[in-house]
Amino acid sequence: MNLLQKPDAILFDWDGTLVDTIHVLTKAYNDIFVEFGMPTWTLDEAKQNIRKSAREIFPEIFPGREDKALEIYYRSIEANHLEQLGKMNGVDNFLSMLKSKKIPLGVISNKRDAYLKKEVEHLGWQDYFTAVVGAGRGNHDKPSPEVMEIALNEMGLPLENLEIWYVGDTEIDLEFAANYGCKKVFISHGFGTLENAMKYEPDFVADSCESLGKQLDTIFNLR
Repeated sequence: MNLLQKPDAILFDWDGTLVDTIHVLTKAYNDIFVEFGMPTWTLDEAKQNIRKSAREIFPEIFPGREDKALEIYYRSIEANHLEQLGKMNGVDNFLSMLKSKKIPLGVISNKRDAYLKKEVEHLGWQDYFTAVVGAGRGNHDKPSPEVMEIALNEMGLPLENLEIWYVGDTEIDLEFAANYGCKKVFISHGFGTLENAMKYEPDFVADSCESLGKQLDTIFNLR
């Protein structure tokens, strides 16, 4: 696995990649399960199952009750997502280093757009990113490549002839990067497993944002 060229832009997944939100998301799903009389998830089960956006997966797992499920889910998220928002190790220094080298940065997440933007602002990270694109901005969410085009347009970047990296922690992120045709960078500190990620042939693998920063430092002498 080798990243051969310095990126023109780096875009990130959010939950499990830059921030730790597993407790918030698990509670939101479990609030639905309790209301519907279904078995609840452990944290490990949540990590294994949370991938697509709520608006796209709920009709599959709560058929005929997706509207009620979304109501419960968003009520739980609204009540807990800022208070329990955590940062992944080393992420502040990592983002600061990338910004200092004038590499355009963005976020593309399957979290509802309004909540995503609130979390970015809550952490004081809004100056790092020139695009923040959450679920609902396009007709489809990840892994549809449509949302990458939305983000790049927001960043003022062309859609072709760029070296784009997409950094994420699940198979959906790697599938999304493959669908758009950009570099697939996997971070193993989040929801996904390295074993599952390898099926998508990531271009690069790191175990944290901190270690990815160190590897970038070595490869491109960024500092």
